[in-house]
Amino acid sequence: MLVRRGRERFTIYCAPCHDRSGSGHGIVVQRGYPLPVDLSSDRVLTMSDGEIFNVITKGVRNMPSYGAQIPVDDRWNIVGWVRVIGRSQHASIEDVPAEHKGDILPQGVMP
Repeated sequence: MLVRRGRERFTIYCAPCHDRSGSGHGIVVQRGYPLPVDLSSDRVLTMSDGEIFNVITKGVRNMPSYGAQIPVDDRWNIVGWVRVIGRSQHASIEDVPAEHKGDILPQGVMP
């Protein structure tokens, strides 16, 4: 439930700049807003959860503060979703539990 809430809040507040994948190519960037950090970059992957929370709360560089708009619990949920994004962009077959490896189709193969 917390991950779902984090994804929902991320989609509302963060995706306009970072896009849903976290790459930083959201709709506002396409309209001229400065390119934000890629959330699967080494820079973000090495940040602590508290640092990410602080950036959401206070803002940094061209990112505004969301402390007044996003409740504390939702900011932590977004941090969790940012971790999901980072992990998803750097996943390997070894990350898949053995019992589910057979469920994965080779790229380009339709079920």
